[in-house]
Amino acid sequence: MIAPFWIAVPQPCTSQVVQPIRFRLLTEFWIYLVTPMENGAAYEAEMAAALDEPLSQKTRPTAIFCSFDTLAELLFVLLAQRDLKVPRDVSIIGFGGTCRGDGLSGKLSSVVIDEMAWGTSAVNLLDQMRLRKVPVEINDTQNVSVGFSPGQTLKMMK
Repeated sequence: MIAPFWIAVPQPCTSQVVQPIRFRLLTEFWIYLVTPMENGAAYEAEMAAALDEPLSQKTRPTAIFCSFDTLAELLFVLLAQRDLKVPRDVSIIGFGGTCRGDGLSGKLSSVVIDEMAWGTSAVNLLDQMRLRKVPVEINDTQNVSVGFSPGQTLKMMK
């Protein structure tokens, strides 16, 4: 049985201390909203507390989706502290840029966006506005292509 779990940081990000908000959707899907804090130790404690309830359930999460790769990295550490192996016991999927880097971020399975292409598109649009070729008040949609970096934190289903 697949039981996903989602950890997200609400936008805009602030440094206020906010308790995680838990929503239970359906019977097997959990979402926690965690706001970053200035105190890293307190932030880690909040994340650890957010994991306790779903990990103590009869049907534990099989995959945890994180809205930022930095959350996924912290989650990896917290799961290891609970003697859970990634991806054998729980898969982790992050979200970040195409530049994966070395260390843990390079090993994360993650949905990726091309920040350079996204930034170039934004600069081009701003330049068009500056040249008055496009109105400043525009109700336009820009598509951002996404990809997937397979990494090593996603358990393949048989």
